Amino acid sequence: MELVFDKEKVPELKGTSLKDQLKLFKTAGAPNLKKGPMPTKVADIRKALIDAIDLHTNGTWKLVQDETENVDLSEEEGNGEEEEDWEDTDDYDSESE
Repeated sequence: MELVFDKEKVPELKGTSLKDQLKLFKTAGAPNLKKGPMPTKVADIRKALIDAIDLHTNGTWKLVQDETENVDLSEEEGNGEEEEDWEDTDDYDSESE
């Protein structure tokens, strides 16, 4: 299961999915979930998730993978066409930059 960063989807989460998202955000290091007891009421859980999404969106909180992992957008933003052929770069000298 992946983190849901769409605030509009949070109200749709129910039961186990809602609690799973709360655990995922806590595990991922959401600052608003680090201290104190975890919320148990549905409204409080949704508020905590939305607050965590806001912290991520405004740049207050970054996931470790945001800084170290390249994101492959080909599946998400692809236009259905095959990739263009790229020129072979075997003789590319990366030290010349």
